Amino acid sequence: MRAWQYSIADRAIDESIRRGMDFLAGQQQSDGSWLPLWFGNANFPGGENPVCSTAQALLAYRDLDQIHSPRARRGLEWLAAAVDADGGWGGGQGSDRGASSVEETALAVEALLAEPNDSRRQLVLEAGLQWLVRAIEESRHRQPAAIGLDIAGLWYWDKVYPLAFTVSALGQAVKLVSRPE
Repeated sequence: MRAWQYSIADRAIDESIRRGMDFLAGQQQSDGSWLPLWFGNANFPGGENPVCSTAQALLAYRDLDQIHSPRARRGLEWLAAAVDADGGWGGGQGSDRGASSVEETALAVEALLAEPNDSRRQLVLEAGLQWLVRAIEESRHRQPAAIGLDIAGLWYWDKVYPLAFTVSALGQAVKLVSRPE
């Protein structure tokens, strides 16, 4: 809808975007995270995966130029605090209940790259990027994690997720590094 917003002068698009952002605002948890419908993590209570959903909500805020809003800032703070001890995301959100995943780390890194100059999150972002590069060097991006949860409550994985999420995150990092001052 954002892509159409400037090329098609239609108030219905503006209204739809506003309603979508209102929906996201209403779904944000008191701790700053968002909970998903389809992504899960067996290491997190209830099998939920707030890393994936928070990162994806923050990418919407980024794409709509609202990453500096109070809601987005709360989400960024939650995401930075949810990093695992190894510098990745997904092992149980800040604990040692499982291994970090390429998918969750890539999504978290891309979301944090939406506001890369915040000194409070700089070290977490750098550690996440290093974790992601190591994962690629070790070919872990070719081993999908079971982060999907279907309507019947069955876990699934997709080979495309780690590849697509990693390319997107590292693409954003390269754009930032190659941007003229």
